[in-house]
Amino acid sequence: MEAQNHNDIAIDTYETSWAQSWTPVIETQLTYTAQLLDGFQSDPYRSVILGEGIKAQEHVPDERAREALTARMALYLRGLRAALRLSARGYYDTWAIRSGTLEAEFEKSFGESLRIMARGRLYSQTGAVFWSDDYTGGAPPLGPRGQYFTGDRELSPFWSWLGGLRAIWTIRPDHGRLIGFIESFKLGLSGSVTGYSYSQYTLGGIPVSDARAYVGTLSLNVAF
Repeated sequence: MEAQNHNDIAIDTYETSWAQSWTPVIETQLTYTAQLLDGFQSDPYRSVILGEGIKAQEHVPDERAREALTARMALYLRGLRAALRLSARGYYDTWAIRSGTLEAEFEKSFGESLRIMARGRLYSQTGAVFWSDDYTGGAPPLGPRGQYFTGDRELSPFWSWLGGLRAIWTIRPDHGRLIGFIESFKLGLSGSVTGYSYSQYTLGGIPVSDARAYVGTLSLNVAF
């Protein structure tokens, strides 16, 4: 029987939040989150080319502390029967990654059955102190920074943007049931596009400056 290796990781999360309703149409929330990770956090399937063509599994610290502060505001626009939600988030961890996120959502109702939401997001981060796209000497740094090294693009410096739309159509009859047996009918359709721009990460030396991801979903909920 083949032996299996197990690597443990412990995650402790702490969060405190303060929410305030300033008027019947304005609410705010401030949230602080801290997380401590202790254990194996490397990807066993991700390798890095070191000097002289030596391939090695990435090696990242076993300890990582994260903290984030998020501010949110929700505003109900009575005249438009719409809601505006704004948020800003700052993040820092002990791997020297700093990031900032700005997000906005606008949701409007059209009658009792149709709701449409538009959202946008901007995100930017620095890279981990031990991250590099080239450990072979072709570009700084000239080798692993101490004992840690990784080529994970999620730990590299980059920025991204997102734009999306979502529509939900709901039918609930005031009396009786739809076609005799359906209590409610809900149809949801959403789509988004996300763009990524990496300042240092490459694919075999080819820059990745404008990668995009497209996501679409269709959902149907029927209650009998």
